[in-house]
Amino acid sequence: MKRSLILICWPFLFSNCAFKKDSNPDASTLRAERQQSLQNAITFNSQENLKTFLKDYSAEDLNAYQPPALEIALKRGSPEIVQELLSRGASPFAQSGDLKVYEKLSSYSPMAADVVGNRLRQYIMQLGLTQNSESAFNELLALGANCADAMNIYAWESSVQNISPKLNPLQVFDTPFCLKNLDLRNHQSWVQGEIITLIKHPERSLFYLEFLQKLKGFQDFKLKLSNRTETYILSVPTLIKALKSIEPYKDSISDKRTNELTNEFPPTEFEFIEVIDSRINSLNKMHVSLNSETVEILKSTLSRDIMATSEKCLSSCILEISN
Repeated sequence: MKRSLILICWPFLFSNCAFKKDSNPDASTLRAERQQSLQNAITFNSQENLKTFLKDYSAEDLNAYQPPALEIALKRGSPEIVQELLSRGASPFAQSGDLKVYEKLSSYSPMAADVVGNRLRQYIMQLGLTQNSESAFNELLALGANCADAMNIYAWESSVQNISPKLNPLQVFDTPFCLKNLDLRNHQSWVQGEIITLIKHPERSLFYLEFLQKLKGFQDFKLKLSNRTETYILSVPTLIKALKSIEPYKDSISDKRTNELTNEFPPTEFEFIEVIDSRINSLNKMHVSLNSETVEILKSTLSRDIMATSEKCLSSCILEISN
């Protein structure tokens, strides 16, 4: 009797298990539902409601989803929501497709992007306050950053501010810890940022520029200055000539600084500006000589990229420096 009862019960046990398996969503479905709920909350909730909602999400959750939580907040454009997410561990260094969130800041509302910019500035200044570069990077590493990210931000921080940053770059970057597996894809932007910094701060030494040259030579180096429609490619000597015809740099670029940069980036026999019309085709190029007419065309781009001094420049400057 007992044996037959057990045999009778087996089909019900199996069917019950099968029912439970079919009725419960799998892990990937649950993850997708949590991600969608988070995206809706960041997009539509008030800051107070979002605070309550975020109690069920870890910092790892905020940074692992695609797109990352911070990027969703930036798209919404609310500085308060961006600040709330940063305070809960959302990282500007979270991966978003091929880029990291901070590398896309110019795509979003300047007010929201500036909240992230201020946080990035704090990270860089914190690096300058420690004697141990490896321990200083611990917080950045935990957020998904690496030495190349720090150098990207440093290029922006030093080139767009009114004063040179307190960070001693060689103390942080010219170290075995930082140089190990350093990604040099943005070397062009680091050099360009340092050239801009040297022009704006004549008291600054060439030590960091020389360090960048050791990482990768300056053979045939050209600056790339862009606006919405065109990209201008020109040599460092050509840039200096252009700036010397524009206020306020007309009289402020010293002969000493001119000679120093010319020695690092010697002029070629034929100096010209390469202009690329980005609206049509990246291959659509023309070469123009430097004269009063071309300087006038360049003026607005130079004013933004070279003369920028606002602390809120990150949203419009970061891509020019990090790409």
